[in-house]
Amino acid sequence: MDVELRAGLHELGLNEASCRVVALLPLVMVAWADNGIQHAERVEIERLAAEANLVPTKRAEQALARWLEAPMSRATQRIGLEVLRQLARPTTDVDWDPRSLDALLGMCYLVAEASGGMFGLRNPISAAEREVIADIAARAYTPHHGPIFDALMATDPASAPSRDAIQSQLSAALDGDPVLVPFLMKGLHRLKEGGFA
Repeated sequence: MDVELRAGLHELGLNEASCRVVALLPLVMVAWADNGIQHAERVEIERLAAEANLVPTKRAEQALARWLEAPMSRATQRIGLEVLRQLARPTTDVDWDPRSLDALLGMCYLVAEASGGMFGLRNPISAAEREVIADIAARAYTPHHGPIFDALMATDPASAPSRDAIQSQLSAALDGDPVLVPFLMKGLHRLKEGGFA
């Protein structure tokens, strides 16, 4: 575990053994979105925590209790989401599946829906909850398509002399990715006036 990740966990009052509880932080943020956690939201968070074994230690249990007791500061939210993003990196040595972020957003919706609409007549997810979920999604995910777009923007297919020239340029920019480069090349076609698009 790298120093930055360890420091973030420390600021949250956690350690490597209790780091799985960080997955619950976004769920708690959603529950607090309407200025208070409803009983059904608390029950749903506790159910999801038990089902996924996200509170494996006493320290994790204490952190969750703190988060459910009072709204978190913006600093705690920011640190928690950064720790979550670091845990989801494929290069981290912590046993954490990067696909967990997708499941986590699904769990955020379950918590938001737990509060329910009025007699089932309105959308069970409030505007505040939707806003918090969108913010979590934007901050928890590391942008990973940037280099692909940069590589595409750096090519000039209209003036390229051949497909091979474009492929070489993409290959150089994308470290010769054996899957991605051929995939990107599939969309390339020759223009009648010359060049490619």
